[in-house]
Amino acid sequence: MTPKKKQLSDEKSTILLDKEVIGLLQDAREYPRQTYNELIKKIVELFISAKRNIVEEREKESEKENYSIKEFMEKSLSNGNGSQL
Repeated sequence: MTPKKKQLSDEKSTILLDKEVIGLLQDAREYPRQTYNELIKKIVELFISAKRNIVEEREKESEKENYSIKEFMEKSLSNGNGSQL
C-alpha cells in the first residue's frame, strides 16, 4: 500500500515575526480562538482582492482618459484645429 501524498495544507513551516506584528495579529483577531493561520489567510485574501480592485479601477480610469484624449483629437481635427496641436 502506497502512503498518502501530503497535501500542501498539511505541510507546516516556521516564520519569524516581530513581536509588534504578533501584537497586531492578536488585536486583529475576529474571535479569541481564531488561529494565526486563519487570520493571515483572510488578511492575504483581502489584500489580493483590494489590489485587484485597485488595478481594475486604474485600468478603467486609463481607458476613460485614453478615450477622452482620442475624442479630443478627433474633434480638434474635424473642426480644423489640427494645425494648432
